[in-house]
Amino acid sequence: MVVYLLAVCAIIFVIAVLISMKKSGHFFKCLFFSALQGTASLLAVSASDIFTGVSVHINWLSLLSGIIFGIPGIIFHILASVIIK
Repeated sequence: MVVYLLAVCAIIFVIAVLISMKKSGHFFKCLFFSALQGTASLLAVSASDIFTGVSVHINWLSLLSGIIFGIPGIIFHILASVIIK
């Protein structure tokens, strides 16, 4: 039951982000820069694992989160990995 609730919340957040990008008038520009920043931050966090000890594994979920939500999506993955450890 909790998984379905989290899935519904994630879908609502994705729709909200896409609507805000659409209303800005620069949808593809916002989407491109968000994807670029999210991917770059995911790679930076993965590369800094040697120094910090905090790692975010690159998989389809973290990559998709970085592409859609950008840097806040990667920050969420970092906080989740710190809390879970």
